[in-house]
Amino acid sequence: MRERLNDVYLAVSNEGQGIRVQDRDKLFTRFGRLSQGSQSTGLGLYICKQLVTMMHGSIDVELEPGRRTTFWCTIPKANADD
Repeated sequence: MRERLNDVYLAVSNEGQGIRVQDRDKLFTRFGRLSQGSQSTGLGLYICKQLVTMMHGSIDVELEPGRRTTFWCTIPKANADD
């Protein structure tokens, strides 16, 4: 994780099944879905990554399979004030 003193840090965690480590590469890809029966379009995390990247930030995920998933991003504060 790339943190600087003036970064805005945002994290979202959920308790539950978690995401399998082998599915990590699918998370931020366009149309990446973890299950075939999902109602998801597979665009949400892809769009988040594009927006955070455009603001010169970073986004990633911490996986605890079978326990929780934490998505986090950092955005330089100068961009957060715009």
